[in-house]
Amino acid sequence: MRITAALGIFLIVLLSAHARAEVDWPPKRTKEWKTFQALIRAVDHGNLGAVRKMVRQGADVDGLKAGDDFVPMDRPLMRAARRGDLEMVKVLLKAGANPNWCCCSCVTALHEAIRNHHVEVVRRLLKAGADPRLLYDGGTSCLDLAKQAGDDEVVELISSWQPEKKPQVQRPADGGVQQGVAPDDRPRTAARS
Repeated sequence: MRITAALGIFLIVLLSAHARAEVDWPPKRTKEWKTFQALIRAVDHGNLGAVRKMVRQGADVDGLKAGDDFVPMDRPLMRAARRGDLEMVKVLLKAGANPNWCCCSCVTALHEAIRNHHVEVVRRLLKAGADPRLLYDGGTSCLDLAKQAGDDEVVELISSWQPEKKPQVQRPADGGVQQGVAPDDRPRTAARS
């Protein structure tokens, strides 16, 4: 079912994009695209040294700059989480990987870590801001996924999860806004007079 849905979505996107003449398929093999593919291979092979080197050289860990409307279905963080490679997950998160990115059927790195019983990866992803409210494959909660996997420790982690609270804006006595986070989440550099 999931493969059929993914194929259907892919065809709709491809046909609608083709009708607007916006997408070249397959994507042009730009330098960014080749680097992203090399990053995926390094993650798949557990080559932490190569991943660290690519990250230091500015590799786009989410593949957003891979070029020509190329949208990767499976990103390095998801692959590392699926494998249970905690060190790889840490490196990718530190490099800016989005812990809440999901593919077309909404499968995140957190879902993969839960499904594959990787408790420490689940813990690290939650700490990095992964949102367990995102439904696996469009319908199953992370808590239900953990229960299905029979992993009591992950069930406890998900059950006790609380969303991070955004810092509240402090209002000085004069009514201005202090430096920090504005009510609309834009950074402020100076107080209003």
